[in-house]
Amino acid sequence: MEIQESLKNLTESSTELENIFLYLGECFTKLMKKQNSKSLDKLNDVFSQLDQLNKIQIEKETNFFVDFNSKYSDFYDSLNNSISELNNISSQVSELKDISEEMELIALNAMVISIKSGEQGRAFSKITENLKRLSTMMNNYAQKLIFSEQELLSNITELKNLYEKISTAENNIENISNSVSETIKDMLISSSTSLQEIVNKSQEIYQPIINAMEGLQLQDIIKQSLDQIHLILSQSAQTEATGRQSTVDTEEQLDNLSFEISVFELSSQILNDINQKLLESSNIFKSNWSVVSQILSEVEESRKKYISMFIDSSSENNEKNLIHKLTIAENKYSNMIEEFATYQQSQKTMCVNCKTITKKVLTIHDIFEELEPILAQLHHVRILQEIEVSKNLAISTVKNFVNDMDKLIVSAQDSLEQMDSNVDDFIDKIHNLLKNFTNTINDNTEQMDMLKKQKNSFFDNLANSRLEISYTMHGFAVFPEDFTETCENVSNKLENIEQISKIFNMIIEKYKDLVYIKTSERQKLFDNLNINSWEIKNNKLKEIIKQFTITSHKETAGKIAGFQVEAGHDAGEITFF
Repeated sequence: MEIQESLKNLTESSTELENIFLYLGECFTKLMKKQNSKSLDKLNDVFSQLDQLNKIQIEKETNFFVDFNSKYSDFYDSLNNSISELNNISSQVSELKDISEEMELIALNAMVISIKSGEQGRAFSKITENLKRLSTMMNNYAQKLIFSEQELLSNITELKNLYEKISTAENNIENISNSVSETIKDMLISSSTSLQEIVNKSQEIYQPIINAMEGLQLQDIIKQSLDQIHLILSQSAQTEATGRQSTVDTEEQLDNLSFEISVFELSSQILNDINQKLLESSNIFKSNWSVVSQILSEVEESRKKYISMFIDSSSENNEKNLIHKLTIAENKYSNMIEEFATYQQSQKTMCVNCKTITKKVLTIHDIFEELEPILAQLHHVRILQEIEVSKNLAISTVKNFVNDMDKLIVSAQDSLEQMDSNVDDFIDKIHNLLKNFTNTINDNTEQMDMLKKQKNSFFDNLANSRLEISYTMHGFAVFPEDFTETCENVSNKLENIEQISKIFNMIIEKYKDLVYIKTSERQKLFDNLNINSWEIKNNKLKEIIKQFTITSHKETAGKIAGFQVEAGHDAGEITFF
């Protein structure tokens, strides 16, 4: 009865231990997959996409703004040269205006003298009156030129101001873009570096898990040992049942008692060996699992600190809040759109201004064309004056005026020819400059429209990335789902191993009690028979021991039972239950 009860207790504990080792094997297999959590993978993906997006945007903007500065700076230099040329023409026009005013004054004086000459000076007076009229016309045209040049200079100056406005808008767009890019770059460096430190720390957990798995290697010898106890107890239970069913003599009782004593002593020895192996296995588990628990704790602490980098909204940590930084970067979008509007409106105004300048330049050209026939007429009138003076002695006193007028007309003719050449050169240069610049403006407008669309898309992606980061951080985990729970389950199972070891110790104590009781019973029989020892005649124990696979247990069994045994086999390879 004792053997059957003992067998039952041992079978229950063995089954539980078998289940524990089986569960640990499954847990270790699950833990060793070395997978990241979905949120960690998601976070890495978002950071990677944001980094790629930021780099592409920086590259595109750098190419655009470098090209922009080159195109517009060249135009600005050419525009300054054009203003310098226009100032030279303006100086020549002023000189022409001075000549025309002096011609008017000379003509007026000549008319006064001719009028004083009476009827004899009437013809000269008429000629001189035409000369004065032409001089006035030339003066008026010179005044128109001055006015047109002033308007043209004003338009060119406005064009320069528009260029400055565009340049300022471009610089502001570039500065905002750089600021946003730097914010993203700093955020990515900070978050990625900290995240990688957490990941590196989390990877340290797998080595102690691997080391802990070595504890499973002892399960094979433990199983074989338990099987051996189960074998001898099962066979002993059959002997016990047979003994109860038949009437036995004293020697058979003595043989059965000696057999049972040997069985319980052997079972105790094997269970002691099993407990040593369990203790060794448990120590391997516990020593490494304490490291696992420590790493889990450190990773969890780092995880909480990492989350606070993104979602801590307290005022003292606001500047460190990475989500807050991304929000500030997003808010700069409205400022950038305003600069885009300023840029584009200034571009349109520049195109209109270029057309206005072109018209003004053509107007100046037309004025110069109108001046040429006036000078031709002046030459004709001057010749008539000279003829009239040569044949009319009454007005010989105006001869000096005629000579002065001749010099002024020649001077005006020279000035006009020089100006005409300068104006033609200026018109060609400014026309080509404005034509090329207008094409540049149109090209830049298209590029800026494209850049604006890219920035719209960029900020949309930035907003989406911020939302994804914020959402992911609220459920951020380092290890895969159930990883920590599995580690806790392993820890609990390790405690169960210790509980089973305690149960085995209790069984050993029970075996010792049974050995004591049965030894006492056998001693009474010894006394009755007046003997001191007994050699077991039942060969069943020998037959059982032949099935043992562990040499040390086989040898122990022979010593306890008092007979020699053949060498057994060493424990087999490591297997899971």
